[in-house]
Amino acid sequence: MILIGIDCATQYRNVGIARGSYRDGVALEAVEMGGPATEDRLVEWIEGEEPCLIAMDAPLGWPDALSRSLVDHYAGRVLADDAHALFRRRTDRFIRSRVGKQPLDVGADRIARTAHAALSLLHRLRERTGERIPLAWEPD
Repeated sequence: MILIGIDCATQYRNVGIARGSYRDGVALEAVEMGGPATEDRLVEWIEGEEPCLIAMDAPLGWPDALSRSLVDHYAGRVLADDAHALFRRRTDRFIRSRVGKQPLDVGADRIARTAHAALSLLHRLRERTGERIPLAWEPD
């Protein structure tokens, strides 16, 4: 199996990508900093003969409380949930409890823009490769 890691960012020059393989253990094969050819390289890696697992370092969704709160929200109306519940994911709480560090909230400028860029990249990779590229988990 091919393993692809993408350290997402809002601009390609700041994106890092890595390719490895899993056969009799994990072997790192390539590490590259982003640039104009980043997407082309990812497409090349995905379109190979072996199955591929992509790991993206970016929040690909919003916390449940934020999603629920924004459905009927309009300017000037209060958001009923606590700010921590709105902007921190289960992943963030897990990291805080295990590592003792608080990741940036998903509403933070750089995180929200990185999430947008990561989802756009995922969409383009799906279009260019013709692959579904499903998530390896279910939101529920």
